[in-house]
Amino acid sequence: MVRLIIGILLGLWGLPLLVFSAQNLIGSLNESESNAALMFFFVTGFPALIMLLGSFFLIRSYLKNPPKLTKAEKPGLAADNTPTTPGRYCPKCGSGLSADASFCPACGQKVTP
Repeated sequence: MVRLIIGILLGLWGLPLLVFSAQNLIGSLNESESNAALMFFFVTGFPALIMLLGSFFLIRSYLKNPPKLTKAEKPGLAADNTPTTPGRYCPKCGSGLSADASFCPACGQKVTP
């Protein structure tokens, strides 16, 4: 999720910077100021292109490899799919425990019977 947020923020920051740079680059070239045009490209245009490229790769990596969501445990079943005793839960992770469990099947915490 962090990759997606950073990618969007980079894109929202890089796109206006690229537009600003292009406007100034074109304006400088129209006035025959090639040194100023190069300055605008290297100071604002090139970093804007890098930001947009980074944004593209971050968003693409998020969409290709979304975060793995844990399966919600079914009520009445422990992590190893054995029936749980009502009201008996792991003190560390909160998953349901079976009646004869000495250790939590989800996190390995030792539990007292």
